Amino acid sequence: MPEFIRKGWNILLTYMKRADLPDSKIEHGPNGPYTVYTTRCEYQPTVIIGQTNIDMLTEQLKEARAEAEKLREEKKANAEILAEHPKLLAKVSRLEEAERGLINDLNVRADQYATMLKTKQKLEADIGRLRKALGELRMKEILEAPSS
Repeated sequence: MPEFIRKGWNILLTYMKRADLPDSKIEHGPNGPYTVYTTRCEYQPTVIIGQTNIDMLTEQLKEARAEAEKLREEKKANAEILAEHPKLLAKVSRLEEAERGLINDLNVRADQYATMLKTKQKLEADIGRLRKALGELRMKEILEAPSS
């Protein structure tokens, strides 16, 4: 048994490979010698050898085991993420509820502020009217006061 078969290799394919070899020769003609270039076709035996199926399957099995281990680790990581998912959803809903409460509170305060501004403007207008009336009263007192 040949050595390569004992080492786990076997013959996968044998065939005759075509090899075109350049060739030249000198011939004599009426005008003197000249060179004739030709191509000679030969067939060379060729053998393709490869690993046996058992070795190839062993390699594929190692790769498959590594891939399966990688998938198991990813599955564990995904399970941890999925376990956190409901907690995060609950937290998001609590935050959204708090945000809605804050928005409502801000709207109420904005309405109160607008009401206060209107009231302030009315008070300032009333104070202006009172000052005007006081000023007119003083003017009357000054004008009606007896001259000494």
